[in-house]
Amino acid sequence: GEHGPGPKGKVLGNSPPKGAPPPPKEQAPPPKEPSAPPKAADVEQVGVVAAVNGEAVKEQADPEQVTCKVANVTYMSPTHDVLLGTLVVTNYRLRFLVDGDKEKHGWLYFDEGIFDVPLGVIEKVSRVSKGQMGNAGLQSLVIYIHCKDFRRIQLRFVTVADASKVYNLVRMSAFPVSDGQGMKWLFAFEYGRVKVKSRDGIGGWAAYNAMDEWVRQGIFVNKDASSRNWRVSQINNRYDFCPSYPALLVVPINTSDEDLRAVGSFRSKNRIPAFTYYHAVNGGCIWRCSQPKVGLGNVCRADEQMWSNIRVLSGSDHARIVDCRPYKSAIANKAKGMGYEDEARYTNTSISFQNIQNIHVARTSMEKLESVISSPPSGSNTSGSSSAWSNWLACVEGTGWLNHIRVTLNASITTARFVATNAFSVLVHCSDGWDRTSQVCALAQILLDPFFRTIHGFKVLVEKDWLSFGYKMSERTGHGAEGGSDERSPCFLQFIDCIWQLLNQFPTMFEYNEEFLMCILESLYSCKFGTFFCDNERERVQHALKDRTISLWDHIDQNVDTFKNIYYSVTQEEIKKKTPLLPHPSVVCRQVTLWDRYYLRYAASPSLNEHAFQYLRKPSYRLTIPNRDTVLREAYLNEKRKVHQLEQKIISLRHSLTEKTFETTQKT
Repeated sequence: GEHGPGPKGKVLGNSPPKGAPPPPKEQAPPPKEPSAPPKAADVEQVGVVAAVNGEAVKEQADPEQVTCKVANVTYMSPTHDVLLGTLVVTNYRLRFLVDGDKEKHGWLYFDEGIFDVPLGVIEKVSRVSKGQMGNAGLQSLVIYIHCKDFRRIQLRFVTVADASKVYNLVRMSAFPVSDGQGMKWLFAFEYGRVKVKSRDGIGGWAAYNAMDEWVRQGIFVNKDASSRNWRVSQINNRYDFCPSYPALLVVPINTSDEDLRAVGSFRSKNRIPAFTYYHAVNGGCIWRCSQPKVGLGNVCRADEQMWSNIRVLSGSDHARIVDCRPYKSAIANKAKGMGYEDEARYTNTSISFQNIQNIHVARTSMEKLESVISSPPSGSNTSGSSSAWSNWLACVEGTGWLNHIRVTLNASITTARFVATNAFSVLVHCSDGWDRTSQVCALAQILLDPFFRTIHGFKVLVEKDWLSFGYKMSERTGHGAEGGSDERSPCFLQFIDCIWQLLNQFPTMFEYNEEFLMCILESLYSCKFGTFFCDNERERVQHALKDRTISLWDHIDQNVDTFKNIYYSVTQEEIKKKTPLLPHPSVVCRQVTLWDRYYLRYAASPSLNEHAFQYLRKPSYRLTIPNRDTVLREAYLNEKRKVHQLEQKIISLRHSLTEKTFETTQKT
């Protein structure tokens, strides 16, 4: 479902909506008039209003419009349960309206008797006919929809004409990029056209300003970039030096642009060491880049000198290079002319390999997890036995997904400790420096700086370390493109999962809640907002996203109370002091668990939802008690008071011990 209120509009019968791609050359036969059209009230729930009594309603400037409506559609679950209803297709989503009483049907997303599938969430759509494809599939009454959020949907129609029309319409609307129409046909541009004209939802694009963030961190004294150690380089102001980097880069004051060009030639895709975080408490800092072109013996004096400048100017006696890759992978890259830094050539610097697997391994692991989730445990439909669930949980662990989360968290905590505890200058990279590097840099900053654990700070972090530093958001997510690309990967999903693990273990340290994280992921796929479009800052400027689409952050701001964590207890003073969250890696990794509310919300079997909480875990904040939020809040405050009392007692005992020691010394 969509968070917050959805748009409401009107539609002219079956006329093509504004913002929809051109129709395909071959149109399927028009479907017969539905024998039982949905009630007007039901259609209004979609956010649009269809024709009333056969007469078209006057069109209004609304981004979402109905393009197709088919009655007597059967939803078929993987467990062969069926539901009869009406399918409504708009230029933004599919909505299935269940016939009859809107009672609970066992699936979480049918609790309201409906489900929504934004077109951007659809990864694949196919025609199936008793396991056959090809020409036989074209005569099928069934459409199979595979979604990016782990949903697998089968819809059966009464006529081939109905199935053909919906199939063609969904393919046309969901995959404009694959069909060569371009991303301009994604719903966000139509949604933005209406909203931008009304001047509604402009502020979100101003959530992040690089200079403001540098001043906040303390690397510059003011917006004039006053500093004795650092400067803002304009070498990439036209994005021609490094197309995947932001326009402005912070570099050592004694490293010239000519030096940067030499360093760029030594780093993959010109992604030089670039500043991302300064820990003002002790001078430790985080820089990010891509792997060096070491090969079988290449060196670059300018690269070595730049890193030496960074280490000295930040006041670090020693430094660390955090290579996110497994050591064997880094070695293998030498055969391709790449590799990793030679410690002997980088003064007082050592390398730490973090063993995070590449995007292909992560994607395979996610596919395995999806397969396990979509297949209910043996015997769960009847008995829900603990043995069946133990086997199912073993299968979840066997996908490797939870281990990827553990390894990523371990690398991030290690990086944060290098900065906060050792005051090191830390250089983070993987291969190209935009996947695993973004994960580790961003998570380390969440641990180091409580600002990034606020709602506004999260916006800044995503804009800075994911979007401006060139994480290939569109390519990895597949916006407007049909599934199958070898370049897709769940890196950003893993990042959000890692945050949820921290939120789950330290629920008072984050201003945002679980609902906030789920909204971020839903918006990543839905294509309603322009925030996650394109692969780098340069492309976002070229497509004028700020002028043509709405930012997700506007939606967050308009519904901010929904996303606030009621257990948040960090004070403004703690934020100013940048009090870090530095748990021991083993403590965090041992408590990593499956994010049930996200991964199991569209689970195949009703019993999966019924038994999931029983055998996965029983979080205290989900206990069924009256006024649970109030009760838990009071319990938390009571425990916090006890901790404070114990701290005061410790201080008192230390004071008494000091006095007695002093008296003893005086007597002797």
